Amino acid sequence: MPKLESIKDQLKGAGDIQNIVRTMKSFAAVHIRHYRKAEQSLFRYRETVEDALGAIMRHQTPAGSLHKRKNPQKCVTGIVAMGSDQGLVGQFNDKAARVVKDMLADGNKEPSQVCVLGKRLAGKLDGYGVFVRERLAMPVSVQSIPIVLEQLLTILDQWKIEHCVEAIFMVNNRMKSTIVSEPVCRSILPPDPLWLEALSKREKKKNIVPLVTITPVELRKALVSHYLYAELFGGLIESLFSENTMRLIAMEIAEKHIADHLEALTGEFNQERQSGITEEILDIMAGVSALEKGR
Repeated sequence: MPKLESIKDQLKGAGDIQNIVRTMKSFAAVHIRHYRKAEQSLFRYRETVEDALGAIMRHQTPAGSLHKRKNPQKCVTGIVAMGSDQGLVGQFNDKAARVVKDMLADGNKEPSQVCVLGKRLAGKLDGYGVFVRERLAMPVSVQSIPIVLEQLLTILDQWKIEHCVEAIFMVNNRMKSTIVSEPVCRSILPPDPLWLEALSKREKKKNIVPLVTITPVELRKALVSHYLYAELFGGLIESLFSENTMRLIAMEIAEKHIADHLEALTGEFNQERQSGITEEILDIMAGVSALEKGR
């Protein structure tokens, strides 16, 4: 019964795919939990940095010194775009690529340096004709984020020295709802002056003048470095969380389709097997009938 054997093969293949989908779904769910915990830890780190920035703005820093560009005539813009190295994420990389393309095409007179994390996003930008100067792999876990960040910060330092990059924009995906992710673009350097002003006016937790052992310039530089690290770390977590959430959704949809396909194949298999049994019974009955007539 060739058709019955073919259905058996299809059932086995669909079952194998179902096991793979379930495994990928489990991995995505585990990663989501890890990134959520990392996000909570980052919140406390950010809060400490913001308190320090607010204190220095109140006591030491002249207005505008943390967000003023040093060389406005020779300004170069840096863009850090975060995508994915893996597939099964829907329009995740396509949307981010369009945002970067539009940024570069939207009347931007300033030359730009582009660094992309994630080979799939880099490929999309190559297709749009965008020159990607630096390419990095996306982290695969929370533990690998600091390693990638070290590489990224080294690149940004080189941009500042070699190309006078003083303005940095970050493009990354963020969950807009429980099932939809959207790319967001925000300026991370220089710090937003309105945000800094709000920090300086934030209610103090303790009525104590901060005591420091380094110069105000060194202190400002250190705090801005911590601020930049927190922003990039947060962008990576948002992007990785969104990527795994979209992959989890895709796996859930695939799992449902596979279950429906298995159900249909099982029904077809049972029907085909029953038809074969019925044919065999009819053949036996026909044989018995012929024997009885021959007597």
